[in-house]
Amino acid sequence: MDEIGCRIHVLAIPSPLQGHLNPMLQLCKRLTSKGVRITLVTGTSARLSVQNQFESIQIEYILDDDNIEVEGSNASEKVAAFLKRFNSAVSDNLARLVEEKASSDHPVKIVLYDSLMPWILEIVQGQLGLKGAAFFTQACAVSAIYNHIRRGTLKVPLETSTILLPSMPQLESNDLPSFVYNPGPYPGILDLVLSENINLEKSDWFLFNSFDKLENEVEFSFYKIIGIWKFTH
Repeated sequence: MDEIGCRIHVLAIPSPLQGHLNPMLQLCKRLTSKGVRITLVTGTSARLSVQNQFESIQIEYILDDDNIEVEGSNASEKVAAFLKRFNSAVSDNLARLVEEKASSDHPVKIVLYDSLMPWILEIVQGQLGLKGAAFFTQACAVSAIYNHIRRGTLKVPLETSTILLPSMPQLESNDLPSFVYNPGPYPGILDLVLSENINLEKSDWFLFNSFDKLENEVEFSFYKIIGIWKFTH
């Protein structure tokens, strides 16, 4: 891995949402320890969160919104507007960043992107001709639940308080992600998390923030459903 890693430059793009940036940073830290070169792309709104965290990771900032407020009245609308600005900034700058690195000794080979931004894969593969790796900050079981909802094998609103899904123990409704069993306080968020499965089968690799040995059965079930295999370390 060390010999291979020293030849790879990965452009990492985390979602700016709470709970998504730090897992991506930790993954990037592990990759750099194996010799992989990492450039992390994030918005100027996250500058205080990532600056001086890891000397081995290069940070590229894109202008989004330094004054984002996501609490109080209309919080969901503020988050949606912020994400729209951030996504637009990434879309406008991604090709430029890759082109800048292409003229260096370490051109970008892979784009590692948060699964909540599946549209990045279309740019990476279609426009830039690079490999794309989807990173899920949640466990595989959570992704499998969202996948069942998207495919219609689990109905929302829930029709029963007891949930039976392949390769999982019997679940009660409140065992499911809050966006599923009680979507009322989070309008639009369920649609956002379901979007991560839009083009997942096209991704070259996908990674989960999980304990591999605890989810062997559900992982196999998930991969069988979408018909692709995973990248493991």
